[in-house]
Amino acid sequence: MVKPMRHLSIAQVEQFARKELSPTEMRRVEAHLERCPECLDRVDVEANSIAALQMMDRMRKALLRPSAKSNRKTE
Repeated sequence: MVKPMRHLSIAQVEQFARKELSPTEMRRVEAHLERCPECLDRVDVEANSIAALQMMDRMRKALLRPSAKSNRKTE
């Protein structure tokens, strides 16, 4: 039987969104999220934040590549 949880901690929300929990803990958190819309909303916000940061990082890298090439041409 799965032990009932209180609301997820900030660390659990972050680790779940990044898929950093053990398989057992992932199942436990998933079971909690099925019946706790508040925690589900928190996980959604965290997952969206992670996705936005990853996109910003990809954009930053893409923007830096052309300028690095143009700097080499002028040297």
